[in-house]
Amino acid sequence: KTLQCANLIVAQEADGVIFANWIGGTEDLIAGTFTDAGLPCVSYDGPHPGCVAFGPDNFASAREAGLYLGRYANEQGWDPAATELIVLWVPDVPVMPARRDGSIAGVKEVFDIPDDNVHVDLPHKANDDVFPNVTDWITAHPNAENVLCFGHSDQPGVDCALALEQGGFLGRAAAASLGASDEALVDLRGRTDEESIFKATISFFPERYGEYLVPAVVDMLEGKSVPDAIVPSVSPVTRANVHDLYPADDGDQASDGEYTTPSGDSFTLSADTAAKLASGEKVKILTIVNGTAIPIFGEQVRLGADRACDAGTSKYAAECQFAGPPQGDVVELVNQLEAILAAGGIDCLALQTFPPGALVDIVDREVDGGMPVFTYNVDIPDSKRFAQYALNELAAGTLVGQTTANIVVANGLDVKKIALGTGDPAGQWAQDRMEGFRAGFTEVLPDTEWHNDHLSGIQTAVNWTVQETVDTVGPFLAANPDVDLFFHTDQGVEGVGIAIRDQGRTGEVFTSGFNTSAQILELIDGGEILVTADQGFDNQAELATTACFDLLFEGEMPADEYPAMDPVIIANAPGARSTDEIRDVMGFGDVIDETALADDVCQGQDGSGLKVAYGDLATGIPFVTQVWENIQEVAAACNLEIVYADNNLDGETALENARTFTLQGVDGVIQFQIDQTIEGALCDELRANDPDLPVIAIDIAHPSCALFFGANNPRAGELAGEGVGQWAKENWDCGIDMIITLETFEVGDVNVMRSNGSVRGIQNVCSDLAYGDFEEWAPEQSGSIVTRINGGGTTDSAFPLVLDTFTANPGKRIAVVSLNDDMGLAALAAAEELGIEDNVVYGSQGADATIHDTIRTNSHYVGSTAYFPEAYGTYVVPLILKMINGESVEDPTLLDHLLITADNIDDYYPADGADEAWVNDIRPATQRWKIGYGDGYAGIPFTDSVTDSINEIAAEMGVDILYCDNAVDQEKTLQCANLIVAQEADGVIFANWIGGTEDLIAGT
Repeated sequence: KTLQCANLIVAQEADGVIFANWIGGTEDLIAGTFTDAGLPCVSYDGPHPGCVAFGPDNFASAREAGLYLGRYANEQGWDPAATELIVLWVPDVPVMPARRDGSIAGVKEVFDIPDDNVHVDLPHKANDDVFPNVTDWITAHPNAENVLCFGHSDQPGVDCALALEQGGFLGRAAAASLGASDEALVDLRGRTDEESIFKATISFFPERYGEYLVPAVVDMLEGKSVPDAIVPSVSPVTRANVHDLYPADDGDQASDGEYTTPSGDSFTLSADTAAKLASGEKVKILTIVNGTAIPIFGEQVRLGADRACDAGTSKYAAECQFAGPPQGDVVELVNQLEAILAAGGIDCLALQTFPPGALVDIVDREVDGGMPVFTYNVDIPDSKRFAQYALNELAAGTLVGQTTANIVVANGLDVKKIALGTGDPAGQWAQDRMEGFRAGFTEVLPDTEWHNDHLSGIQTAVNWTVQETVDTVGPFLAANPDVDLFFHTDQGVEGVGIAIRDQGRTGEVFTSGFNTSAQILELIDGGEILVTADQGFDNQAELATTACFDLLFEGEMPADEYPAMDPVIIANAPGARSTDEIRDVMGFGDVIDETALADDVCQGQDGSGLKVAYGDLATGIPFVTQVWENIQEVAAACNLEIVYADNNLDGETALENARTFTLQGVDGVIQFQIDQTIEGALCDELRANDPDLPVIAIDIAHPSCALFFGANNPRAGELAGEGVGQWAKENWDCGIDMIITLETFEVGDVNVMRSNGSVRGIQNVCSDLAYGDFEEWAPEQSGSIVTRINGGGTTDSAFPLVLDTFTANPGKRIAVVSLNDDMGLAALAAAEELGIEDNVVYGSQGADATIHDTIRTNSHYVGSTAYFPEAYGTYVVPLILKMINGESVEDPTLLDHLLITADNIDDYYPADGADEAWVNDIRPATQRWKIGYGDGYAGIPFTDSVTDSINEIAAEMGVDILYCDNAVDQEKTLQCANLIVAQEADGVIFANWIGGTEDLIAGT
C-alpha cells in the first residue's frame, strides 16, 4: 500500500510530497519514486534519502523520558541497585534502537542503575503483547523491589504500568512513554499519582506538525532554502501540566452547561458532572436494559453498548456500567436502577424498559437534577428524556406485512387466515407492530381473514424464551388448523418457526416477525419463516450510549426527539436482504450438520498438486490427536499434500512454524495454536509473500487473516443445560435448589460462553427459578441459585471444592453443569462419597471416552455435549480447498454440537469394548515395589498437588516412592532418569516437559 500511495501521488501530478513511511528497508524505494519524478519531499518520523527529514530526535525524546524516570526514582529515594529498568521497543522498526538507547541514557544520567538491571529483551511485536509479557517478567522476577518502565509509545507504556499495578508494584514503580496520545492523556487526567504507575509521556505535539510540514514543502517549491532535517521541540506531559497542554475536550458544550432539549425545554448539567468534565475526572455512563438474558435481545443490546463504550473511553475520560435484570422484570429493574443512582457517580443514563410508565418519575427526577437521559428500544414519551432511539414500530410492522404479502402472492402460497402473537400483548410497541403488519398485509391482500386484532395479541411467552413460544404456539396451531400464518412481534418468531417445523407443516403454515439469529436465518432458508425485520437492538443501544458521550464531551444535543432508524427486512425475496448477506454482515456462521459431509468427504474438491500446511496445537493430547488423524485421512482422500508442524502450545514456536510454511510456499494454512496474543504477528508471517493466502484458524480466532472454524460455545453449553433442565422437569418438576457451574476461569471467553450457555439451557426449560443476572458473568452471583466453582479443569482439583460445596448445602436438589467431563466426574464422585446421588443431576462438555460408561449406566448423568474432534478434518480440508479455489465459504464455520445421552451414545460411540475404562483399583500391592517419581517442577501448586496425591496413594498401597525433581531443565531431567535407574526402581512415574527429549528420556 505504501508503494501504491507513492505511485498514486506521482500519477496525480503532485507538485510536492509529505510522506510517512515506517516500513524499514523500503526508504530508498519510496524516496526514489519521488526523486525520480522530480518532486520535493518531506518525510516525517523516519528519514528518507533525498527528502527533508522532519520529526523529533528519537534518542533525545526517549532521553527526556529516561531523565523523568531517573529523577522520579531519586525523589522516591530508591536504591539504584534494587531498581529494575524495563525498556519496551520493537527491534525491526528503524527508529526503535534510538528510542531504546535514549531512554537508558536518560535514566543513567541521573540514576546510576547497574547494567544488569536493564532489561531490553522482552519480546514485543504488537501492542497487545505488552501486558502479558510484562506479567511474565514479574513472575520471573519475584524479588524485584522497584521498577522503572519505558514504552517506545504510549500504549506499551500504559499497558506496562497496568501490568505492574496488577503485579502489586503500586508505589514501587513508575512508567513513562512517548507520544502524548489519548491512552496516556486519559490516564494522566483521570487518575492520581497514588492510583497510577504511569507518570509521564513525552509529547511530539503531532497537532502542530502541519505548522512545519506544509511551509517546508512550499518553501522548496518556491526555491527557498530548507534544512536537510527539521527537529521540532518535545515536552514531558505530566499530571502537573496535562490540563494546560491538553485540556479535556469540552467540544461545543454550551456556556455553564446550558442546553435546549429537542422538545424545547431548558436543561442545565449538574454541578458535579460539570466539575468532573472541567477537571478531567472520569465521568460514568450507565446503560441499563430490562432483560440482559432475553435471547437475541439482551446479547445484542450488550454488544451495542460495549461498542459505544469502547469508542468513547478510547477518546474521553469516561467509564461505563451495564446493568439490568435478566428477564424483563420492571420491579427488579427499578430496584437496580435506584440502588445504582443512590450510590452516586452516574453522569448520564441510556435507558430501556417495559412497561415505560414505571420509570417516568425517575427519569424526570434525574433530568431535573442535571443528568442527561436517553431512551432506546421502548420509549418513555411522558417523561423528560431527551431522545428515543428505536424503530417507528407502526411503520416497521407495515413494511413486514407488505413484504410478507408480496411473497405470498409471488409464490402462490395458500394464506387465508392469520393470527397475531407477541411476548407483550399490552405493550404499545407490540400493538403498533401488529397493527402495522395487518395494515401492510391487507394493503396487498384485502380479503384476508384475521384470527385476532392488534389489541388482543396472543401471549406466547412470559420470560421471552424460544421454548416457551414453541410450547404455546405448537398446541395453538394444532387446535386452529385454519390458521395459515402466525405473525410474531419479537424473537418468538424463532419459536413459531420451530413449532411449524416440528409439526411437519413446513410449506403449509408460515410465520413472519422481528429479530435475527442464526436459527431464524435457517428457518427462513427452510421455508418456515417468510420475513423477519432486524430492528438493530445493538444499534439502538449504541446510539443511546453514544448520545451520552456526544453531549458530555462534544456539547451535542440531538436535534430530534426521534432520530430516524429503519429496520432491515430479511427474506429470500426481491427487494430484501438475503440470509446469506445477513450472515456475512452479522457474522452468523452456517450451523453445519455433523454428518453432512459423510457422503462426499471432499465436497467435490481435488487437492492434486496443492500443498497445505497444518500447525498442530500439540502432540500427545487425545483430542488434538484425533483432529490430526482425521485431517490426514481426509487429505489423503482428497489427494492433498499436508506439511505438518507442531506448535507445542507455544506462541513463539507457532511463529517460527509460520515462517517455515511461508518459505515452503504452501497454498494454504490450517492453524491450531493457543496464543491469541500473537495472532496479528502470526498472520503477518503467514501472509508475508501472499496477502491473500487462505488461512483457517481452529478453535482460537485469528481475525487478522483467518476463517474461524470451531465450537459454537454458547450453543454447546445450552445443549447440556437443556438436557439437565429437561431431566429436572420430568423428575423434580423443575425443583432445582442450586445450580453449580464447574468452570476454569482462566480459560476466559470460552469458559464464560459455555458456562453461561449451560445455565441458559436450564433456564430455557425451567424458567421460574432465581437465576439472577447470571449473564453478567462474575465469580460470585448474589441473589442467584447459581454457584460458580473454579475447578481447575481436572477431577482431582475439582473434587475437594465440589465436596465442600455439597457438604455446605445438605438436602438440596443440585444441578451440576461442567466445562468438561473430568470435573463432571469429580462432582459425581463427591456425591457418591456423601451418599447424595439421588439429589444431584449432571451435564458436561466433551463427550470424551472417560464419560461414556457413566452416561450409559447412571441415569442422573444426563449427557455430555460432543465436539467430534474425530470429524474436524471433514470440515477444514474441504474448506481450505474451497478457499484456495476462490469459492465462497462461511466465516465463521461452526460445529453443530450434539448432546450425547444414554439414548444415542451407541449410535456415535458403540460399546465395542474400546470404551471400557481401566479401573484405578487402589488396593494393597502384592509386594513393596519401588517406584521412581520424576516431578515436573517442584514448588508450583499444580505439581505439588500431584506429588501429594502420589505420596498419599503410595502409602495406602504400600509401595515406596523414589523422588527426583526434573525442574523443567534438560540436564536435571536426564540426571533424574539415570538416578531412578541406578536406584533399581521397579517402575516409573515421570513428568518431562522439555520438548525434543521424549525419545531420550523414554529410552532411558
